[in-house]
Amino acid sequence: MEGLANFKEEVLNTCRHAYLYNDCAGFIPPSLIIQLDAHNGRTTAVRYIADEYKKANVLDFYTGINDYIELEFNETLSRAEEELAKITAAADYGNKFSGIIGADVIALAQNTSAAQLFLDGFFENFDGVALFFVPEKPSESERRFIEQMLARMERIKMIPADSYSASDYFRMLEQRLYSSGVLVSGMVSDDKLLKVITDANVKNIRELDGIIRLLLLHADFSGETPLVTPESVKNTLCTVKEIKK
Repeated sequence: MEGLANFKEEVLNTCRHAYLYNDCAGFIPPSLIIQLDAHNGRTTAVRYIADEYKKANVLDFYTGINDYIELEFNETLSRAEEELAKITAAADYGNKFSGIIGADVIALAQNTSAAQLFLDGFFENFDGVALFFVPEKPSESERRFIEQMLARMERIKMIPADSYSASDYFRMLEQRLYSSGVLVSGMVSDDKLLKVITDANVKNIRELDGIIRLLLLHADFSGETPLVTPESVKNTLCTVKEIKK
């Protein structure tokens, strides 16, 4: 996983001290509040922490078929009830789910009753670790809700805000092209591909995926393996400039 250095350091530090958790009954690592916008790698972060905690035996994951689940709250009380019920349903082999939960929670800042239900009931049927996703630039009301979470919920901490750099996006682009079975011509320098990202002013992973689709659209498919050529990059840059007009 590229970027999100503060989040990864927190996860890896917990894994380095896994003995504190797998040798101590009832001792569970803290859940984390992550400032990360939608479409910017939330599911990737959930998968990452689930994989790392399972490899290091930080959590046992024994109560559910799935190692992780994802929840998305809106501002309504009924939706809060539905999402909390999913936690209970995920515990296939026990009373409480003991895996990872990724939860988009910030809409709860708009409804006091729904927020109250969430704050009181989230950990009632959950013995694992949650990633609570909030915006990278929260509003004043959203900041107050985050402060409520930190004050009222047990074993929870906030991770310092991370952001992806152009270099992070470049490495993601390379990985996605490779996983798509597409090669980059030796005549295309890293600087040229990085220029596509910077010229497009990529701000999240969804926008990066759009750039990748353009590169694939303009790739050379005349050989056995699709190839991103200097012409592919040139045409992609032209398309980006047209879109920005």
